[in-house]
Amino acid sequence: MLKGNFTSSVFGSLRRKYSNLTLLDLSHNKFRSLGGGVLRRFPNLRKLILSWNAIELVDLKAFDGLKSLTWVDLSHNEMIELAGGTFKSLSNLTYLDLSYNHLQVTNNSTKYI
Repeated sequence: MLKGNFTSSVFGSLRRKYSNLTLLDLSHNKFRSLGGGVLRRFPNLRKLILSWNAIELVDLKAFDGLKSLTWVDLSHNEMIELAGGTFKSLSNLTYLDLSYNHLQVTNNSTKYI
């Protein structure tokens, strides 16, 4: 758990020895984006908590390769929009919290959420 470390970059420091993580709590930090492939080193991840950051951008491929992920909390961030299909690869997703962002819903924006 790296909650409340006020870091803006941690993924590079999490080496292969952590590849078996099933829970990753990075809430209360200063992340501004979630890039494509940064989570790929955690293929067993089931629960991801990124609430209370300053995330504005989530790359379309941010969740690629995370077939075990069932829980994603992105609440209390700064997101304005999400690309359609952002969560498409998460076939086991049962919980998604996007509350307290600045998201605007358009006709096709929820197609793959």
